[in-house]
Formats: sequence, C-alpha cells, structure tokens
Amino acid sequence: MIGTPLERYKTSLTMAVCAFWHGVYPGYYMSFFVLGFDKDLSNLIYKRLDPYMRMKFGEGSIVWNGYDILLRIFNHWHLNYAVYPFMRFELIPSLIVVYRTYFLGYLIPLILYLWLTYYPPHLTQEKIKKEE
Repeated sequence: MIGTPLERYKTSLTMAVCAFWHGVYPGYYMSFFVLGFDKDLSNLIYKRLDPYMRMKFGEGSIVWNGYDILLRIFNHWHLNYAVYPFMRFELIPSLIVVYRTYFLGYLIPLILYLWLTYYPPHLTQEKIKKEE
C-alpha cells in the first residue's frame, strides 16, 4: 500500500478485514473500527503531544509523571469501552451501553483527535531556546 491513495486508510482497512475475519456479528465491526481509530489517536498523541510535554516539563517532573499516568488510565478505559461490543456480539445491547455512557468513549477520543490534528500544542522558538 505504500505510495498508493489507500496508504492513508491502511489501519481502517486492516481493522475491516479483521472484523470480517472474525464473523458477521455487528459487535466485531464496532470494536475493530473504534480500535483502528484508537491506534490513529495514539499515534497523534505520541507524535504531537509527547514532544510538547517533554520539552515543556521534562521527563522526570511530577507533571510528566501525572501525564503518563493519565494517558495510561485513558488508554485502559478506552480499550475496555471499545472491546465491549466485541465481547457482547450484538448491536442493540452495545448501542445501549454507548448511549448510557453518553457516547463519551467516542466523543472524548474524537475531540482529542481533532484538537491534535488541527490545533496541536507547540512551543515557540523563544521558549525552546530559554529551556536549552
């Protein structure tokens, strides 16, 4: 896929194939598409947010450790949220859980994704020179 128009969608296509491979239950498709999105979000966090936090606070600081713990908690929570439809198989019970949690498992990652895509945090050159 390298060098083709499909390269941008390789994770989503891989997840679609994985869902198809597992069977016809709708829960598989819900889970795998959310997990593909989660992988893309994780890549954005590690490319755009981690360098900012590292430069601004340093790796050994309390803020960095808190950020690391917060990311681990978020990742664990979101993966559990995404895997529920896979375990349940059915569409309606999975949608009920999503509805009862106010779609937070989809909205929070979507907001993070949009923020890191269009308005990523950045340090000015003056701040970078001061820290060096």
